[in-house]
Amino acid sequence: MPDLAMLAVLLDEDEVQQDVRQKNIKKGRFGFSRHFKKKKDRRYQFNVLYQKIKDDISKQNTHFRESISAKEKLGICLRFLGTGDSYQTIAFSFRLGHSTVQGIVLEVCNAIMSKMKNECIPCPKKKDWVQISNESWEI
Repeated sequence: MPDLAMLAVLLDEDEVQQDVRQKNIKKGRFGFSRHFKKKKDRRYQFNVLYQKIKDDISKQNTHFRESISAKEKLGICLRFLGTGDSYQTIAFSFRLGHSTVQGIVLEVCNAIMSKMKNECIPCPKKKDWVQISNESWEI
């Protein structure tokens, strides 16, 4: 019975902490609330990016060990790029080796570049080159 009482107290404390966290987010006390209004927006953007690169970063499981999932790889890379932490700090957070984290970040960044390059940085067509050259001569 004392175990159940302790569990109830812990659950109640967790709910209070979540309430305080939500109030702080609504008041704009945390920086990330300005960038993403809702948690589902972040999930949606993560899933869109995941769907585009999952085939490039997925590895096959073996009899000796399970591979790191594509979602976890993307999460590691985004954490590294978003926080600017060192490989060692990210490795400690995810319980991986720092060289593993470095390889994951490079692999995921290369996959993002190869899949998103044409979408985000389109190659200029002849009409665009003419416009660019005309603008440079006007200066």
